[in-house]
Amino acid sequence: MNPYNGFDPAQRYRALGFVRRQRAKGLLPVPTLCMACGQTEGHVELHSEDYSEPFAANIGAFHLCYRCHMLVHCRIKNPQAFEHYRDLVARGALFAPIRGRSFGVVVAENLNPPYSTPSAFGPPRRDLLGEIARGDYNPHHDPLG
Repeated sequence: MNPYNGFDPAQRYRALGFVRRQRAKGLLPVPTLCMACGQTEGHVELHSEDYSEPFAANIGAFHLCYRCHMLVHCRIKNPQAFEHYRDLVARGALFAPIRGRSFGVVVAENLNPPYSTPSAFGPPRRDLLGEIARGDYNPHHDPLG
């Protein structure tokens, strides 16, 4: 695990341990809906921007499909690809689900030009990915509003 948002890997592993303990107690469900793109198929994960202790709602505040999750984490090293993807998602783009944790698919389809084309478009969405990137997110807001 790499450093992220100023939190070292050790702190992030402590947060992961918290998530695992909460799940084992039945207090934290496995997410099934991406708050950014609306994906309900494939792999949906918990994403945190703040790994501060004591752990609470800041851990796993965002439920993101694997594609959205990896693009958020790649936004600093690959800002052009992130902005392209973020803009498409905000405009309602729908992409095929990624089954499992296949970073190679994200690289091939979303990080290296020419970027893949969405499979369809739905209604425009709240720009949650942009909010996360700017740090002005509110995880308690209606996720699909």
